[in-house]
Amino acid sequence: MTEPREALDPAGIPLPLDYRLLMDNVPAMIWLLDPATLTITFRNRASREFGDRPETGDVVGEWKNSVHPEDQEGYMSEFTTALAERRPVSIALRARRADGSYRWVVDQIVPYFDPSGSLACYIGSTLDITKQVEAELTLRDHERAKLEQLRSLLPICAHCKKIRDAESRWHEVEDYVSAHMPTDFSHGLCPDCLALYEAE
Repeated sequence: MTEPREALDPAGIPLPLDYRLLMDNVPAMIWLLDPATLTITFRNRASREFGDRPETGDVVGEWKNSVHPEDQEGYMSEFTTALAERRPVSIALRARRADGSYRWVVDQIVPYFDPSGSLACYIGSTLDITKQVEAELTLRDHERAKLEQLRSLLPICAHCKKIRDAESRWHEVEDYVSAHMPTDFSHGLCPDCLALYEAE
């Protein structure tokens, strides 16, 4: 029986010859990073198509520009610290898609050590979490609107119409409103009250 042939991927790791075919059919974005040069040495099809990036030779100065300007400093700081400590890291950021729009993604990066214990490369996967983030933001906005609505409600006595403040003290309507708003009052009688007054 013939043993399956092996080839070397860009990071020097022995892999089956159908490695790229396998990786290109994985829906997740997968990439390999050279720890010495911070160059992307391989991207699968999902990763290439997301950012319109090359399969190999994507140097740090180029792929870093795909990170949202507001996220670059924090991302690179956390990223390089994890690399220096040779530990896994998971980072949320906004990355520019091929159409120019920014998407929320999570980069999960783990070190790969060869049989001798040397650091061979970093294996990264990128997951688009934009829908999840947008749903969370929508929920947060909804909860904030509900809170503002509750804050705008005035607890008022159904009988005497006094208003309770945040310290549970009760005030006449005029006193409460005057204390919270630049409002003056003019007093008169509505038609219903006027009819009752005249009846007396």
